[in-house]
Amino acid sequence: MAPVRVTSRFMDGGVQTPQVMVFDTVLNEDSRMLNKPVFGYLTDDNDDDTKYPFIITFSHNIGDFDWGGYAEDGLVTSTNILQHVIQVGEFFTRFEIDNGETYEYTYCITEINALCNH
Repeated sequence: MAPVRVTSRFMDGGVQTPQVMVFDTVLNEDSRMLNKPVFGYLTDDNDDDTKYPFIITFSHNIGDFDWGGYAEDGLVTSTNILQHVIQVGEFFTRFEIDNGETYEYTYCITEINALCNH
């Protein structure tokens, strides 16, 4: 098992945007994430260096985001990332339900860096 930092970019119409999602996780031997809490952050589309921290907890292969104080009332966010192999070029989706409206955001993994060399 290897702890890694994963960087991914939001895709809009097949084009990478400046919005970045970064998270730390542990991968098992087949490069899939362990079913353990994940800590990370999301940036805005603009370059103002604002970071929105989150924790993802998993249940039944779906990850539920906890945005802490940044979540708006009625916002529910989840991801299907636990169902994917963690490798550069892999796509995953973040889903949001905001006051009854559903949104999907596709991300592409762009970097995977080891957190230690043990």
